[in-house]
Amino acid sequence: MTCVAKYDFSIPQGTDLSVPFRLKDSEGVPVRLEGFSVRMQLRRFVTASDVIDELSTDNGRVTLDDNGGGFSLSFPNAVTERFPSGYLVYDIELVSPDDLVTRIVEGKIRVTAEVTRGEV
Repeated sequence: MTCVAKYDFSIPQGTDLSVPFRLKDSEGVPVRLEGFSVRMQLRRFVTASDVIDELSTDNGRVTLDDNGGGFSLSFPNAVTERFPSGYLVYDIELVSPDDLVTRIVEGKIRVTAEVTRGEV
């Protein structure tokens, strides 16, 4: 895989969200992810030093479907309520069992501001 897909999506501040992805080869066959790991970072802009959030198979926020070529990103409300409203950038990297890193997806996340917060 050498192609980097572009995918933009929205996250409503303070909500639980799961974002699924499916990886297929050039013939449309799901990519086997057995032994692979996935990692992702969100930042205000590409060159920002501060990481807003980090998801990975290691921290349990990315779950793999080893045989189906899929994975899901988990954004719990306790995390999304701290996201700044506006736009964030991200990319997702796939790490092979041999530690070869491939950037597979990149894009923008629009965080919409929450009105209802916590206990009143």
